[in-house]
Amino acid sequence: MLREHFEKYPVAGLKRASAARESLTGIQRSPERVSKYLQSDGLKRMKVGMIPATADVEKQAEFLEQELEPRLEEAKKGKRAGFF
Repeated sequence: MLREHFEKYPVAGLKRASAARESLTGIQRSPERVSKYLQSDGLKRMKVGMIPATADVEKQAEFLEQELEPRLEEAKKGKRAGFF
């Protein structure tokens, strides 16, 4: 039951995993024990990858000048809605 739950709804950390396990079973365990249990059940922690820094500065400047700034001006004048 727990394995299916964690496969369907992955958690972001051991504290959340231990809270989810407690809410499902009613038994409180420390994050370290939950980690060992999940590892013994065949689940493993995944690492978050980094996004490479391949931003095109010229395209960003072009977007800022030609698209973003005119839209912000329209929003200030009340011709366009802006959500931030």
